[in-house]
Amino acid sequence: MFMKNVFTTNFRCAIIYVVYKKGARIMNQILSVDNNNNNYENKGYKSQKKADTKAVVIFFCVVLIIFGFFIIGNGVYSIYNKTSDEANNDNDNTKVAASEEIDISVQVVSETEIGLIITHNQEIKSVEYSWNDEEPIVQEGKEKNNVEISNIEVPPGKDNKLSVKATDVNGNEKTYTNTFESPERPWIKLSSEQNAIKVEVESKTEISYITYSWDDDEPKRYTINAPKTMKTLEVKEEGEHTLKITAVDTQGNEATKSQKIKGARVPVVKVTTDGENFIIRATDEEEIDKISVNINGKEMEKTINQKDYTFKIKLSEGENRITVTVYNKSGIKKEEKRRTVKE
Repeated sequence: MFMKNVFTTNFRCAIIYVVYKKGARIMNQILSVDNNNNNYENKGYKSQKKADTKAVVIFFCVVLIIFGFFIIGNGVYSIYNKTSDEANNDNDNTKVAASEEIDISVQVVSETEIGLIITHNQEIKSVEYSWNDEEPIVQEGKEKNNVEISNIEVPPGKDNKLSVKATDVNGNEKTYTNTFESPERPWIKLSSEQNAIKVEVESKTEISYITYSWDDDEPKRYTINAPKTMKTLEVKEEGEHTLKITAVDTQGNEATKSQKIKGARVPVVKVTTDGENFIIRATDEEEIDKISVNINGKEMEKTINQKDYTFKIKLSEGENRITVTVYNKSGIKKEEKRRTVKE
């Protein structure tokens, strides 16, 4: 770039110098012609002044035309030079951006836990990871240049494949794969549902039992004796609560996992009987939206739009089974089951 500027400046100076020298020579000729013409006229000779003047005018026109082309060409060259420089700068910037890839690093916290650190010179849009090609867990990057994900549990056993993909705001992606080994134990998966937590536990050997507790409550124990089990646990009260699950297999291997969830207001449902009818009462501080009923295999649904609603369903002879599901305006539901026999 520096050499281009030096060349352009020297070229301009050379043109100006040539034009100046030629113009000075022509002016000297004009003065000389004028003096000679005067002498000739004084001596009685015919003058060549008109022919000489015409030649000078033509010469100056040619010089002006050449000079005009020079100015136009110089302007075009400057525009081209500027555009070329900007294009080169853009290419340089693109090369720099492309050379600085997203960096994905793994921190091994323990033999059962790892963490991820993703850094980049651009803002990160999202990070997703999965074990053994299962459904990936996606975390938003919140348009930061650094994303950290901690408390990632390694599944039990050998050759657990970890797949990670990070994407920046420009759509550039970086992937990472590796395998990890972790001691054999029950594998607990917790996922939040509407006002509840879905618990899935599996093991290569049979699961002996599981225990669970909300907050600081006394743990409840369930005997399993199967390689896998699934249970949905509803939050009973509003506010934030923590569910703790412990699973133990028949080999004595133990695993524990916790998850927080924010409880919402749940409708209250009571199903009683007077010997002739089921009596259903539903209440909610917000408002009941609808009630769905399954009575002896027959479905029915009512739209309520009230805070307190009571109705009756007549019993049939013999055994009667009923399931009542109440939905409030927030979409939170509560289910109640009842069985009775009419003599």
